[in-house]
Amino acid sequence: MNQSIVKSIHTFHTLLSVYLLCGWMIPSNGNHRFLTLFVPTVYVNWLIDDHRCTFTRLEQYFQGDKKKEENQEAGFIQDKLKHYNIDISEKKLNIILTFITYHTFLQSYYRSFY
Repeated sequence: MNQSIVKSIHTFHTLLSVYLLCGWMIPSNGNHRFLTLFVPTVYVNWLIDDHRCTFTRLEQYFQGDKKKEENQEAGFIQDKLKHYNIDISEKKLNIILTFITYHTFLQSYYRSFY
């Protein structure tokens, strides 16, 4: 049961990450206005929660002892990158993610109001 929950959260988290990366390309004014509000909300949550997303916390919670045994404290994106043998320091990754979310915000804002 927990494994299916973890898989569902992980899938949703992946789709949400792709949406935050590429959502500004969807040609819909309502979508751009939503992203204009949603991106800062996600970013503030990420900053307040020590550079962790709520969905990362949920995945770790439902993985329980398995996550502790594997001693994985890396975030969601860092885990994804490691899966593809891409090793980026946490500090550099945080900078990259900040630029990506800011770019999505600017694109969405521009497409909403101009």
